[in-house]
Amino acid sequence: MQIRALIYKAENPDSPIRMELNFDKPVDLENVRQQSLPRAYLVTNEDLNHIRKFEDLIEGRGVKHEAKGLSKFMLGHKLFPVIEGNFKSERQLGRSIRTLLTNALEKEDKNAYFIGISRQIFEQVWDKAENNNKNAEPVVQSETAGSRSIENFPDVTTWMVNELSQRCQVPESLKKRYVGVSHDTMLVRQKIVLAANCDYNVLITGDTGTGKELVAKEIHSLSNRKEKKILAINCGGISTTLFESELFGHVKGAFTGATKDKEGLWKVAGEGTLFLDEIGDLHFDSQVKILRALEEQSIRPVGSVKSVAVNARIIAATNRKLLAMIEKGLFRKDLFYRLNVFPIITPDLRHHVEDLPVIAEFLWSQIATDIYKPLPKEIVEYLKLYSWPGNVRELKMVLQNLHSLFGSSNLNPDHLKGVFLFGGQRTTWQHPATMAEKDFEGSVKKNIEELAATLYHLKRSQEVIRSLELQIEQFKANGKKSLDIAFKFGMYDLESLCRQPSLFGESFAIVWNLLESLNRYQESFHTEINEINELESQLSETFTTVQASLSKAIKQLVQNLL
Repeated sequence: MQIRALIYKAENPDSPIRMELNFDKPVDLENVRQQSLPRAYLVTNEDLNHIRKFEDLIEGRGVKHEAKGLSKFMLGHKLFPVIEGNFKSERQLGRSIRTLLTNALEKEDKNAYFIGISRQIFEQVWDKAENNNKNAEPVVQSETAGSRSIENFPDVTTWMVNELSQRCQVPESLKKRYVGVSHDTMLVRQKIVLAANCDYNVLITGDTGTGKELVAKEIHSLSNRKEKKILAINCGGISTTLFESELFGHVKGAFTGATKDKEGLWKVAGEGTLFLDEIGDLHFDSQVKILRALEEQSIRPVGSVKSVAVNARIIAATNRKLLAMIEKGLFRKDLFYRLNVFPIITPDLRHHVEDLPVIAEFLWSQIATDIYKPLPKEIVEYLKLYSWPGNVRELKMVLQNLHSLFGSSNLNPDHLKGVFLFGGQRTTWQHPATMAEKDFEGSVKKNIEELAATLYHLKRSQEVIRSLELQIEQFKANGKKSLDIAFKFGMYDLESLCRQPSLFGESFAIVWNLLESLNRYQESFHTEINEINELESQLSETFTTVQASLSKAIKQLVQNLL
């Protein structure tokens, strides 16, 4: 039987979507569960009776009490909760559903909720939802359990930003310091706020010049440790002995030149924050000592036999690929677990070029303080043509050179070309209008950019999947106590990557299957241990299959690029 339904999505609860649903067999209803975020399905009371016939799949919740919210009736059930809403107006209905989905997100309840209302109110909402039909996410009408449609997914970062906006409010002060308008930048700002509101270790990864140190400072300044110190140490800039002396301190006579006792930075940081920059460059022996300090919350100064208690928060950063280093035996897997509790990735500038005008103007306002004039639009357009391997740091250097060489008045693209020539960077430039005329060259460039974007997507997917696999190994080693926040953020990352299915090509089906298996694994922590063991066994094979498929796709892409 086909019934009309209005679907409210957690990521956009104020815009219901019109849809025709076929509920003839139990599998038709079961396929609704394949959504990764909570959904509310609004139907008439007459059609609600049709859904009630699937007794083995639903949890009857009766008629909603006027004085109680939907969350009291609908959350915390394994079966599909079904309730007669008994609402008096559209406004009351919308407010109740919005609250239900918000609470479902907070409690990580990913169920589908069926709510019946009077035909009069249903028709009123149906008429107003007509224009949202183009954004519909069709429910799979398939007899193959576990499969679902991947059409019309929202943009990858848009989904993530909407998801996290339910959990945090970004202060205006942060928007003025970590600037940008893209969803990539918005996502980093949201994670900064979330990291500041907890006390977990943070691992910031990203290419050189992407603002990792700035992110660390902003986390500290927004946290409850903001009145305390934030101290930084470069893990790769000094020798092993001197590094350990700087970090842990030393006692008099510990080594040649140690003429007196010295407190290490970890101790000096006190109740504040210790920033371990370039953690990927850390010597393997020092990795062991940092791991021990994190586990025991104490350090031992060089040459001492006594331990000293420490309580500084740890934020680490690196531009290295730690998962690849783990595979090669260059970085300790257990240290990675300790640091990567709250992961943040700072994106390359070339992947969010829409931020370039905003960032360039922000930097220029700090550089051209003598006679400030905005950057000419022509110069900004030329800046967009460069790939920025050094990211924001390189952009700042170019603008500093532009100002020091030519000042801030009467600037044009020729001045910018001179700066790049002076700095030994790319010296051949084409005006955007000229480039548009060369259709063939433009199409070739676009094709290369698309291949590069796909390659980046696949490599990133490999890293996220490998990280989740390593975390499951850790859960098994620790006796499967509970899933930590790093696993949940890994799931967020994989979910968001899957919202660009075209970039996976033929690998998407098995990656999607892995995501569904991981969702079941996450839910299984509320069930019996035997079910968890069975899922872990299945996941082990799935991880191997997925990585093999992604590696094959990457190899083919590299050949195409060459």
